Amino acid sequence: IGSRFEPQAYDNELPPQMVELSSYRIARLPVSNAEYLAFIEDGGYQNSDFWIYEATHKQAEKKSAPFHWHKDSNDAWFGIGLNGPVDLIAADPVQGLNHHEASAFANWAASLGGETEGAVLQHEYQWETAVRTQEIKEFGRAWEWCANSFWPYSEYQAPTAPQPATKDFGEQKRSLRGGCLHSQQSLRRPSLRNRAMPHWNFIFAGARLVFPPGTPFWEK
Repeated sequence: IGSRFEPQAYDNELPPQMVELSSYRIARLPVSNAEYLAFIEDGGYQNSDFWIYEATHKQAEKKSAPFHWHKDSNDAWFGIGLNGPVDLIAADPVQGLNHHEASAFANWAASLGGETEGAVLQHEYQWETAVRTQEIKEFGRAWEWCANSFWPYSEYQAPTAPQPATKDFGEQKRSLRGGCLHSQQSLRRPSLRNRAMPHWNFIFAGARLVFPPGTPFWEK
């Protein structure tokens, strides 16, 4: 993981390194509008079991949907885009989530059992590994929340002037990966790392899930 030859790489993408991961399954697609709607309609915002902290659940009870979702006079959902009202396409990646909502969705998906049993938010190392090995697609349309906090890599060295150094590493911020439709193309690279406070829901962010490794085909 990490930047190798990109001259525009930020200091927090360095140094490139090898990481060892345990086996996992990762969703090839990010969480869609239709999947998140199923969470809403199943009472996801009202069920405290899906929310890590009581405080986040109390905040969730005051909401009912992602940041830019609204209902019309017929009680049908639509979105607000940069140019006004837009249809919500079922297969499009959901966006407008904060980290608490993304985590609650993962807990809800895990509770369904079957193929989604054990679902959690991805770690950024899992995401980058899957992108570099071309195991996933549909990234770069919405930022994807990661489970981990935003820390420097092992053996990180802050750059000297004039290149600015990252100053907001820490436990409070969560990592984001992938870019969104409003990101410059050069920023939608495997090594780029973004971060945000977990309560921010205005940054065009969605989610992708990972799962425990499945049963090998020779054991089925």
